[in-house]
Amino acid sequence: MGFRVLLVASGEPAEPGTLREAAAAAGYVVAVNGGFRQAQEAGLRVDLLLGDLDSLGGVPIPKGVRVLAFPSRKDATDLELALDHVSALRPDVVEIFGGLGRRLDHLLANLAIAEKYPFTLVFRGQGVDLHAVSQELDLEGAKVGDTVSLIPLSDVVEGVRTQGLEYPLRGEALFRASSRGVSNRVTSLPAGVSLEKGKLLVVHIPSEGG
Repeated sequence: MGFRVLLVASGEPAEPGTLREAAAAAGYVVAVNGGFRQAQEAGLRVDLLLGDLDSLGGVPIPKGVRVLAFPSRKDATDLELALDHVSALRPDVVEIFGGLGRRLDHLLANLAIAEKYPFTLVFRGQGVDLHAVSQELDLEGAKVGDTVSLIPLSDVVEGVRTQGLEYPLRGEALFRASSRGVSNRVTSLPAGVSLEKGKLLVVHIPSEGG
């Protein structure tokens, strides 16, 4: 599993139990701006509160929580600043709740910046998980019938191989200016994806009732 970091941002809320489960598997927990409220409501132990702190809504900050404040006028989103900060921890996986939804511009920016980080980024959303990967991914929890889309974040992703998907890839390249990897489907288990070079966004959408 490696070293995991949990980021709780201020996008769409997650179930408190899901957040607690993710926090239990993480070695470091960061609340990004207004995500601090959600973290507090879930009872998480927060190691760092980071952002311009304009969306706390009056939530008190307990003693012992490290705060890294930035001005509201800046050249990066709070989430990018948080990812830049945790890069120094050399994580294997950074799991993000609240990084999708609400604002389309923030969503597009969050996915675009994922290309620059060497670790795996996992965006957890309501009814969808997005994995930004540069090596391999086992789709744990996938079921037959689930939708899996492969979307290049880099200009080209080389040596893509799939397992358990209806339309297999056997070392081919995927290009950002192409929709070839969209709407594949899990037909057998285990299911997974690997690649040799580049950064790939693996979108996993569970089937209804899955």
